[in-house]
Amino acid sequence: MTWSFPETRRWKFSRYFKPSDHHFPADWDELTARNYLELYDTSADPAERTNLAYEPAYQTEIERLNARTNTLIRTEVGEDPGNFVPMFAR
Repeated sequence: MTWSFPETRRWKFSRYFKPSDHHFPADWDELTARNYLELYDTSADPAERTNLAYEPAYQTEIERLNARTNTLIRTEVGEDPGNFVPMFAR
């Protein structure tokens, strides 16, 4: 899942999880334990070569973007049980 929010085009945030592990991570520990994260500063790094996601200085920004992502999914998708995933991927 990749999200860029209109209020700031600066950040590009992505979180990847197993198809069988749909969830709404509520804190840093859950977010990092169950997801692979990417964060790019598209102003300073338009080619997206430097993943800032695991740099401690960006933890607050990632938590903010993660909360926005959770809200967007709940609003746009609703309940996401993962049943659209092909059986072989479960």
